[in-house]
Amino acid sequence: MRQNDSAAETKFARAPPSRSHAVACADKKRASAQENAPPHIRKRIDEVHSSGRNFFAQKIHARNSAGASARENACKSRPVRIAPKSRQKKLTAHGCALSRIHPPYTASMTLACHRRAQLASDASDLQGVARHGTAPSLRSACDARAPAWCSRVIGDFLHGLAVVCSLSRQSIGTYIGNPRGGPSPRTRTHAFALSTPPAAHGDAPLRAPHTAARRPRAARARPASPATAPGTAPARTKARRSTGDAKGIMRNEGSRKFVMTRKARSMKWTALALATAVVIAPVAYSGGKLQAVNKVPNAKAAASQKATKLAQAKQTPETTSSRFIITRAQGAATKVSAAAMNQQYAKAASKLGLGIKPLRTLATGSQLIKTDTPLDAAAEKELAIELMKNDSSIIEVTRDKRVHSFMVPNDPGYAQQWHYKNGPGGLNLEPAWDIATGSGIVVAVLDTGITPHGDLNANIIPGYDFIEDPEVSVDGDGRDADPNDPGDWHDGECNIFGIPEDSSWHGTHVAGTIAAATNNGTGVAGVAHGAKVQPVRVLGKCGGYTSDVIDAVTWASGGTVAGVPANATPAEVINLSLGGSGACSAAEQTAFDAARARGTTVVIASGNAGSDVSGYSPANCDGVIAVSAVGPTGALADYSNFGNKIDVAAPGGSGVVPAADNILSTLNLGLQGQEGEGYAWMAGTSMASPHVAGVVALMQSAASTPKTPAEVEKILVNTAHVGGQPGGCSWSNWCGSGIVDARLAVAVAKGTEPLPPDPQAPEPEPATELENGITVTNIEVDANGILRYQLLVPNGASNLLFAMYGGTGDSDIYVKYGAEPSSTSYDCRPFTSSNNETCFFPTPKGGVWYVQIKGYRASSGISLYPSFVDANYPRRLDAKASALPNHRTSVNLSWEKGKKNIDIWRNGAILKTVRNTGANTDTFRIIGSGTMSYKVCNNGTQECDDPVEISYNSSR
Repeated sequence: MRQNDSAAETKFARAPPSRSHAVACADKKRASAQENAPPHIRKRIDEVHSSGRNFFAQKIHARNSAGASARENACKSRPVRIAPKSRQKKLTAHGCALSRIHPPYTASMTLACHRRAQLASDASDLQGVARHGTAPSLRSACDARAPAWCSRVIGDFLHGLAVVCSLSRQSIGTYIGNPRGGPSPRTRTHAFALSTPPAAHGDAPLRAPHTAARRPRAARARPASPATAPGTAPARTKARRSTGDAKGIMRNEGSRKFVMTRKARSMKWTALALATAVVIAPVAYSGGKLQAVNKVPNAKAAASQKATKLAQAKQTPETTSSRFIITRAQGAATKVSAAAMNQQYAKAASKLGLGIKPLRTLATGSQLIKTDTPLDAAAEKELAIELMKNDSSIIEVTRDKRVHSFMVPNDPGYAQQWHYKNGPGGLNLEPAWDIATGSGIVVAVLDTGITPHGDLNANIIPGYDFIEDPEVSVDGDGRDADPNDPGDWHDGECNIFGIPEDSSWHGTHVAGTIAAATNNGTGVAGVAHGAKVQPVRVLGKCGGYTSDVIDAVTWASGGTVAGVPANATPAEVINLSLGGSGACSAAEQTAFDAARARGTTVVIASGNAGSDVSGYSPANCDGVIAVSAVGPTGALADYSNFGNKIDVAAPGGSGVVPAADNILSTLNLGLQGQEGEGYAWMAGTSMASPHVAGVVALMQSAASTPKTPAEVEKILVNTAHVGGQPGGCSWSNWCGSGIVDARLAVAVAKGTEPLPPDPQAPEPEPATELENGITVTNIEVDANGILRYQLLVPNGASNLLFAMYGGTGDSDIYVKYGAEPSSTSYDCRPFTSSNNETCFFPTPKGGVWYVQIKGYRASSGISLYPSFVDANYPRRLDAKASALPNHRTSVNLSWEKGKKNIDIWRNGAILKTVRNTGANTDTFRIIGSGTMSYKVCNNGTQECDDPVEISYNSSR
């Protein structure tokens, strides 16, 4: 430690003057200072100057001495009694909490703190001079400090005194009002954060005092920018944490409330700086590792106090420092003294060129430290290596990570919004809200329009009504800029059953799921409550037209629609909770391709028919995100469509009672026209789709640069699959890669977590083999579940029958030759309302027939009977070739069934006729390689099995 001290002192002592020169200079300047000062000030100046002169003389002598002992004696000779117990409080008041000082600097800083406390009264006296306007006396006091002489003794670190004296000559009032060199406090106010410590009481006790000597006065007087104008809070540059937008705003407003001038405080600091700079500065900078610890550039140190506070307001602890927890082996921590630990930290700090400050010992015995600069992963590892090198008992150095409470909205209805939480069918939104809220993102809702709602109005931006047919719009006009929903009630003319229906207010419910105002103590929460909803009306009485939807998709994504004003706020996300049966038309696909090219992600409900989505548009179009629905158990809802076109699943509700198992959102309470506002539960893939649209808004809000629709889709699919597929779904009964995980999707979009791998189809389990005439009993299948079977039917068989019967529930049988059947590809699917279904084929092809039993509803106790008339053809022929010496090849043949005698054919000709033993061997000698084809038939007939082929490669 003393070697380091010596090195530091040598660096800072720049050509020190001799002892006699220092004493003579001090005497001369003292006389000048006392000339115009009042008697009590002259006495104080004499005491301070004499004490400072003697101390500097001893320090200069110590620096010119060769050994460390001379320096120690100089420090020891410092009269510590100048800080009696009566002034203990002043030590704390002026930042001299010695427990915070790193051990290598304790000795020299102790002297500085004692001296600083003694000079507090001198500071008060000098303030008195300033208050009474005796500027000549203050100027004399400054002259007595001899700026030129001081700077020669302590170099750059006392240069601030020259500026102090210079400023006092120019304007006593200005300097007293603002010691950092700005305008007088009479003309300026400052936003003051109560938690911000004074500039001279920084976090790290080893940092250099901030002086204003490095730049001219003019350079320090900065005009206030709009972002940081007086009376305003500094701009927030970091995403808000778990408090959400509302709390973030309150924090900014809180800063505006605390407005004060600096006059009272700065008068104290001005006098204190003047009275203490001569004595304190050389002592405080005599430590050995100041260069390593103090990494604040002089320009930053010279910045105005307001600029420093504004910069600090834009910073977080993670951007200015790092904290680490050091854990030692069991019992080792008690064997290492605090002094030894501090030495280890000092060595590591010196090695790595950074400052390390011990903070405290944790309850577990681990130590907490803080570095004065932020460390990345590589630097963190270097720190761990260096600390472990100095102490082998250290087993771990880990970052003291910040943790946050998950945002839990205070909306009273949130308790019933299971679909946002981390249950089996939930979206896992709470941790996602700590990352993003959807701020800055626009979600277009193409639906029935919007109704005024107090829990939604703040997040609605102008939209458009695209319904051209007045019989559908029922608002008395055609297309216009008013997307208000007048209601879609009817007297029964809109369905084949003639049943009247009340207004659905469907668009208001969907919009509330996406962006209902959240954490406002009212109603419900929205998925992306920081986003804005753009209502685009395309549905009215009895639905809407595809042509209107195509134009609306174009306009919402920023495209041009003839006769419609341009969209001033194109949407990053479009939600379509609508659809109908049929294939995706070329016109629809063109619209979606164009929206995708403009960077808009289109999310579409898959439909509520409980069928394969391939038969329902527009969810079966390419380049869109098709969404199926799950209930609170995480299983696919009975009503939800499914199929290979589905991308992901999301909460849509069970569709049955109790109501709380469905989706709660905003609604109008009118039965026909608009009345009061309220909330209601609804179910369907129309409710699942806005959950996904909201998550896309969160992803785009969190991403540093906008994600393309392809990137959004990949993130959603891959992250959803991490949790597995929804209940009742499988690779053969696809309903999406999984339930959307909002937290993981948003984290991947932000770049804080890696993208999970693509979903990989597992090896399908082999189908159960059926045997002719053998009944399979007690079959059970879940709703939407699939059971697979297969039957080998020999050539020549007839009257193939698959009969399913009995049990409870409702299941369907699918049969296909040569490949697995699907919901859209099969040779037979009776599709009745019971388990009693049969498939019959009078002249079936020989080969494998595949059978699936699909549960329309959960079923049990089912029986399956397969049967065919067997013509006793040979079957299951198998051939294996083996190489023999001398270019010979042996082919072992095996088969099942057949009549008494068998003809063996090779390459289209009868090779031999043998007694049917079910096996035979063919040996041939051919030089080289090639193929051979074999088949077996009943003797003298064409009652044959299908041929098989082998490859051979002869050798010597």
